[in-house]
Amino acid sequence: FLALLISGAVAGAVFSLIAVGLVLTYQTSRVFNFAQGAVAFSIALLYYELRTGLHWPVAVAAPFSILIVAPLLGLVLNAVVFRPLARADDAAKIVATVGILVALPALSLFILEFAVDDLGATIPKGDNILFPAGLGPAPKEIWSIGTWIRIDSNQVIVFVLGAVVAFGLWALVRTRVGLKMRATVERPELAEFRGVDTARTSRVVWMLGFALAGLAGVAGAPFFALTPVAYTGVLIVAAAAAVFGGLRSVPLAFAGGLLLGVAQSMFSGYATFAESIRGLSSALPYVLLFIALVVLVRDRSRVAGQVADAPLPPEYLDELPQWRRALPWVLAGTALLLAILFFADDFWMGFITQGLAYSLIFLSFVVVTGLGGMVSLAQAAFAMQAALTTGLLISHGWPWLLALVVGVGSAVLLGVIVALPALKLGGLALALATLALAMIGDTVLFVWHPLSNGDFGWTIGRPSIGPFDFNDDRALALLLFAMVLVVAWLIRNLQRSPSGRAITAVRSAQAAATSVGLSTLKSKLRVFAVSAAVAGIGGVMLATVNKSITSLSFNALAGLTWLAVVVLFGVRRSSGAILAGILFALSPQLLGYVTSSTRVADILFGLGAVHLARAPDGILTQVAELAHRRRRKRAARSFAEVVVAPEPPPVAPREEPEALPREVRVGVVATEWDRHEALDVPAALTVEALSAGYGAGEVLHDVDLAVAEGRISLLLGSNGAGKSTLCNVVAGGLVPRSGTVLLGAEDVTHVRPHRRALRGLTFVPESRGIFPTLTVTENLALTLPDAADREAAFEKFPALKSRRRVDAGMLSGGEQQMLTLAPVLVHPPKVLVTDEPSLGLAPMIVEQVMQLFAELRRAGTSILIVEEKASHVLTIADEVMFLELGRIAWSGPAADVDFDRVAESYLQVGS
Repeated sequence: FLALLISGAVAGAVFSLIAVGLVLTYQTSRVFNFAQGAVAFSIALLYYELRTGLHWPVAVAAPFSILIVAPLLGLVLNAVVFRPLARADDAAKIVATVGILVALPALSLFILEFAVDDLGATIPKGDNILFPAGLGPAPKEIWSIGTWIRIDSNQVIVFVLGAVVAFGLWALVRTRVGLKMRATVERPELAEFRGVDTARTSRVVWMLGFALAGLAGVAGAPFFALTPVAYTGVLIVAAAAAVFGGLRSVPLAFAGGLLLGVAQSMFSGYATFAESIRGLSSALPYVLLFIALVVLVRDRSRVAGQVADAPLPPEYLDELPQWRRALPWVLAGTALLLAILFFADDFWMGFITQGLAYSLIFLSFVVVTGLGGMVSLAQAAFAMQAALTTGLLISHGWPWLLALVVGVGSAVLLGVIVALPALKLGGLALALATLALAMIGDTVLFVWHPLSNGDFGWTIGRPSIGPFDFNDDRALALLLFAMVLVVAWLIRNLQRSPSGRAITAVRSAQAAATSVGLSTLKSKLRVFAVSAAVAGIGGVMLATVNKSITSLSFNALAGLTWLAVVVLFGVRRSSGAILAGILFALSPQLLGYVTSSTRVADILFGLGAVHLARAPDGILTQVAELAHRRRRKRAARSFAEVVVAPEPPPVAPREEPEALPREVRVGVVATEWDRHEALDVPAALTVEALSAGYGAGEVLHDVDLAVAEGRISLLLGSNGAGKSTLCNVVAGGLVPRSGTVLLGAEDVTHVRPHRRALRGLTFVPESRGIFPTLTVTENLALTLPDAADREAAFEKFPALKSRRRVDAGMLSGGEQQMLTLAPVLVHPPKVLVTDEPSLGLAPMIVEQVMQLFAELRRAGTSILIVEEKASHVLTIADEVMFLELGRIAWSGPAADVDFDRVAESYLQVGS
């Protein structure tokens, strides 16, 4: 028992180090780094070469690898890949990190081979390195405890490192840096408004996460083979540990890694019933990962009113006639058909048949990810299931066509089983769940002897259907060509059918789709069933091309690469999947004309992942966009050459606002007041000719307003008038399309939010300015680092002092508003902007909040209060502005407002 406990805890400590890095980086960037295992491998390989090849001492090789190279790698990848992906959809994020997962080990090994073969370096090449030396002495020292227990120096080092890292992380989260990290995780935009440089915090976290991965790789090398595949397996187990922490908790993720290591060790030692089931012990982490995802992961985000996380890209070709859109693909298809019939020899025909078979598999991603919006990492499992079942039936004398039908049916059944977690999961959680099920298939189902025939697999002969004999590659290529066209046509019809529109509706707004009677259950099951069928057909045809199928023909990790290739070209288009399949099959031979290295294809794929961070909709969409822009430029030049601009009409003198009739002023009493003349004190905040919006829609149109020093300005407007957008622009959360934002005399239009906060601008958003999972004291410490200042805040609000150790999310609405304003009262800012401060508060609490604003005004703070309801704010306001449909309709002294007409025209209060 103790021997199993020790060995399991050692492996668990390695899992924990990688799991902690996964949680840290995911929480600061919302990118789940599938490349964390590749980082661990690359740093471990570097350390091995430094120590074994160049004979560096441990005291130099370890810090250089773990504390210098690993953090620098994290810094570079954060800037180049991860940060640009922050707002991309889940498919692009997963694919980009998978690209690095493939490319980084290949690049490391390529550099190593270049150094040995071309530069003559006398170091190991890096192939077949089994159990290299770790951070301890070589050879390792071994101590015996009693008769059965043996502990070596590498195990002791891993134990010590695990304890040190656990304590260090526990201490880190309690420092100011850790507090900023947690605030960035909780509400990144609010953290920016509170003066936290989230970009710098993200860089620190990525450097720390990569350093932990490097430490795990180096310390764990003596217990694993130093190969990319071994470290990818470690990554998946670490992913299970991260899920145990809810992808949020560092301590729980660390503990989860330890428990997984111990559980796997104990299961292999005591679960004697598993000895008869090949691979069951290895599959335990994947089973636990799946269970944890289903039981622990919940999507607590708001659903109603949200648009899809991955909106469909614009169709740049819609402006062209149908024949013009189809012409390039008709020509390409004709060229491929002519090559099959007349030009390709047997050598190239093999690549073409393989490419068309891959295209069939890749079309399944168009259904599940492109149309359904769900990232499935189990498509390789569907292809494998269909191919193995078909091979099994053919070995028992079944005709090829009938075996194909039954094999595809088994893949559909597996697809429905995999779809079950999709009914409650989405995004990353669904991707991890499908990956876990695919890994279970690889380790248990597909190595089951009755299904796979052991290591020998099955022979699948070329079919003869009626008078047609497809034993020849050319005939088989024609069959595959026809099958690809038919499947692409069926997918196109599905996209345009009522079922396809229902799938799109569920993908875009699930709650809204359910409210109009669409079945989420049927929609998701249909997507997975159809995609599994297409992947199954492709798997059988690929096995038919290769004339055999074994349990190792294509595994779950190959499925990761397949998804990445399809997304790189464009997962929402059948043409992208077909092109991706053909180029995927041809790439090794084409690259062979340029280089003899087998690593270059993987390296280029990694560069594609970097490109994907800039163009997440794929290469085809980017090409279509470039062509669209060229057409627009040509049309503009042609129009300019033909059209002669007429003489502009004389400009009429501008009519002053004071001359407008009373009715134009939207129910507000007319006045001769001009805010710029009335303010006998300088403006603390000025907005000039401001226009802003989201996407193609403009919300604010040429807005002007000013908040005088030491005054309270009230901005009123109905729901949807643009009030929150204006606040967001003023605070720096949204860059305006035109116009200027001045803080005093300083132009801060393009200054980031945290720098505006440091310059004296405080913004309290509509949903309270608190971090719910931080305690009351920690919320205050973020803006009041001095303990004396926090005590001053507690003196002003005794109710907060009695709850100082309570999570802020557990406070009442009034207490949360007190917590928001407490730092402002201790250190009054130059300007305070608050959006809907009375929202959700009782009238008595609202009066108290208004008194706090009056106190801040006496302290010299300039305040802009943005409200929909006006009665409780007019009593303290000095000036009032009305925003209607993104424009300032009226502004003037608070005393001149006709409240009855305002209530009738704007707010419907009291009507």
